[in-house]
Amino acid sequence: MRKTVSILLSLLMIFSLCAVSASADDTTYQVISCPEQNFSTLCSPDYIWDYNARDGVTIYTEHEGSIPYVLVYTSEDWIAEPFEYIREQYTPHMQAQYGENLVSWTESDSYSIGGKPMAVGLYTYRLQGYLIDMVRAYDTVNGHTVIYTAKYIQGQGDATLAALDLAAANYRPYPDYYSSSFDAGRWRYMTTGTSSGDIIYIFDEVFVAVPADWLGKYDIVMRENGVSFYQSLSRFMWNREGFEGGLLFTLAYSDTHDYADYLPHYQDLGPGAEGYYYLIFPTDLQAYTDIDSIRDEYMNMWSEISFVQDNSYSFIFHNQPLAD
Repeated sequence: MRKTVSILLSLLMIFSLCAVSASADDTTYQVISCPEQNFSTLCSPDYIWDYNARDGVTIYTEHEGSIPYVLVYTSEDWIAEPFEYIREQYTPHMQAQYGENLVSWTESDSYSIGGKPMAVGLYTYRLQGYLIDMVRAYDTVNGHTVIYTAKYIQGQGDATLAALDLAAANYRPYPDYYSSSFDAGRWRYMTTGTSSGDIIYIFDEVFVAVPADWLGKYDIVMRENGVSFYQSLSRFMWNREGFEGGLLFTLAYSDTHDYADYLPHYQDLGPGAEGYYYLIFPTDLQAYTDIDSIRDEYMNMWSEISFVQDNSYSFIFHNQPLAD
């Protein structure tokens, strides 16, 4: 009950922000598409951006080709423990690169960027007579490590940090996410977090919450009539063997309520403006069972599926009864 109340209060506090962000499209923001690294995101129309296959996207918040900027790219290597990576590899890299010019650094395993907790290194160094502040952040999305870097002159970072938040909040692992290929915006979403680290996915007419300890362990796959959530490791291993597996649940939509006649394991979330939203759960074991650690992680995640059930709703679920 505490979790449900906490998430509902969090949604009320951010709802006015969501109304603006969820309607973001290429008339409000610039759509950034990076097909070489298979992602898209958004930035202010006031900024210049470019990309390449190796370095991803660079958003220049003042002058093209110079600090301040935000860099977004998908790493070829999956970093399993990003906080340990920062402490053991990235901070020593910064120390070696800048030497005495590295003035200070702070490392955090849960720093909020774009409403999501990330492992982050915060650095200050001297460059050409200036003090430069740098944010280096690591997120895990669909089994890949996404790296964000923001650099700006100390004390002049408000616009750049806002661009960083916007890029991270709207990062999607699909290069055409903001194009017309997705169904009228129904499955476009933004994310936010609660004070306890739980993650809320806010769609056009419905929201879904997943527990904090799922962070970095699940993939999201867009489908024509829904969005599926998988345990990353089971999905990866099953895919290697030519099978589909690792499913935890699917958020689905239907024009009618006839799914109640044939689905064995589902939960109604409530009506939208024209149809119905519901969760579908697998009826057989989806874990990859040949590796104990992967199977155990899946089972631990599955044991918390009631959290998803208790904290996912249509925005207007109180206002209309379900059809018979």
